[in-house]
Amino acid sequence: MRNVGENCFGNYIEGSVRTLIETYRIQASIFLVWLFHLSAVIGSVLGHSEWFISLTPLNLGLSAALVLFNIPRKAWGALLIPFVIGFVAEWLGVNKGYIFGVYSYGENLGLKWQGVPWMIGVNWMLLVFATHAMMTRFAKSEWGIATGASLLMVGLDVLMEQCAPAMDYWQFAGGVVPLQNYLGWFSVAMAAHLLFARFMSEKKHALGVHIYFAFAFFFFTYWLMLV
Repeated sequence: MRNVGENCFGNYIEGSVRTLIETYRIQASIFLVWLFHLSAVIGSVLGHSEWFISLTPLNLGLSAALVLFNIPRKAWGALLIPFVIGFVAEWLGVNKGYIFGVYSYGENLGLKWQGVPWMIGVNWMLLVFATHAMMTRFAKSEWGIATGASLLMVGLDVLMEQCAPAMDYWQFAGGVVPLQNYLGWFSVAMAAHLLFARFMSEKKHALGVHIYFAFAFFFFTYWLMLV
């Protein structure tokens, strides 16, 4: 009986320590996400926007690393789904004019392959992870989660489109964002979410919620500086 009691106590302590570490890991990651974005906002307000915007690939890479750090390794593969779907859709858009309309990428999203920055795939990955985490708090069905999450992504894209040309991220032909772009975003996001939900075991992840709002805060603040 003594050994059984000791084993139970040991398991309890081990579980408590593991929970404590996981809690502080998530909190530290959330702090870093906001630190990245608040630094960029403050730096931009102080007149250093070009330098901070040029660090966008680093910011996206660090955010992706924090996501990987906070989810089980068995869930890493699920993140490839929005990366691949998003990147292929962007390639079709840039090179064929399909899905989103006619547009091209600037220089501030880093290295490209056939005109498409690798980091745009990371951006799709982060946004799908973030909006999935948000909608699993409110919806139960896969279609409900995918629809709500896709609408959240389109809403953020509306904001990003106001800033993208000035940030040298991307620009549409003629300087006008077509309705096709938003319909394309919704359709691609739906496809990515429906597949992502089948393989992603992590739900309601707090880090994802903060990534979405940090992105939105950054673009909203930058848009205010443009108007």
